[in-house]
Amino acid sequence: MGGPPVRPHDPRTPAEWQDAVDWAETLLRIESARQYGLITYDATIDVDRCRAILDRGRARGTRPTETGIERRIVALVNDSVAKGI
Repeated sequence: MGGPPVRPHDPRTPAEWQDAVDWAETLLRIESARQYGLITYDATIDVDRCRAILDRGRARGTRPTETGIERRIVALVNDSVAKGI
């Protein structure tokens, strides 16, 4: 069949794909803000992997949602605050 092979850790359900594309878009936005000097973020973001996840999600009809992205940004901020970063 067509498409890339499924790896053991790939999303399988629609909910897992939604989570994956929301995280991928969130991380791309963080990387963009970091490149523009708007924020500091020490983790390495694999931009190519994020784009691949978004492409594969789109091929399945799954697109990032603003609500999902906002939830993930809030979760990252809350985690940073809890760690005193």
